[in-house]
Amino acid sequence: MFMWPVGFAAVAVNITRLPQEGWPAWMIRSTVRWARVAVATGLAMVVLIFLYYVAAPWNVLGRADPIGGEAGYQEVAGRVEQELSRTGATFIATSDYRTYAMLRWFFNGRVPVVQINERGRFQGFGDPGMAEIAGHPGLYVAREPDDALPLLGATTAVREPLGRVQRVWRGVVMDTYALEKLTGFTPELSPPPDSPLFRWRSLAGDARADAAA
Repeated sequence: MFMWPVGFAAVAVNITRLPQEGWPAWMIRSTVRWARVAVATGLAMVVLIFLYYVAAPWNVLGRADPIGGEAGYQEVAGRVEQELSRTGATFIATSDYRTYAMLRWFFNGRVPVVQINERGRFQGFGDPGMAEIAGHPGLYVAREPDDALPLLGATTAVREPLGRVQRVWRGVVMDTYALEKLTGFTPELSPPPDSPLFRWRSLAGDARADAAA
């Protein structure tokens, strides 16, 4: 969106410069025509997308919908709050950044939330509330199939399955989360860089494989 005004300005400058630089009349007419088409279709697309997300009841893109990917967490947070009260857990552990961020948002400091992996993201961050974490039971909230990752296998954590909760947006299940009670485990906030709990997920592929290729 920040680039759109720059793009509009570039188009306007280009249209103004074409006659001054002696371009053929047919190219000038074509440029003006395509600029009008681009503006009209762009405005129509913005209106349609706005109405789709604000007023329409459908989920056309399924689990790939970018807005649906950020929606429906209130049900997950509600179930997590119930399990916190039922089990006596004092903190929440997660294994992906989106779940961590959304639960931080919903609980707003009332309960410590810690992402146990990808700790390289959190270097230099403040104390998340270790007084309520160390030596206390926790609630592990993991998006399937991340719950099957061997992240906790090398730790002292004892996992007790509590159930599952679905995140639904417009009738489509966007994600399913496994809930487990954790005992005998305190998250390591600063693992060494060679630890599987330190590295964050690469969004651009495996850099080592690219370098080898």
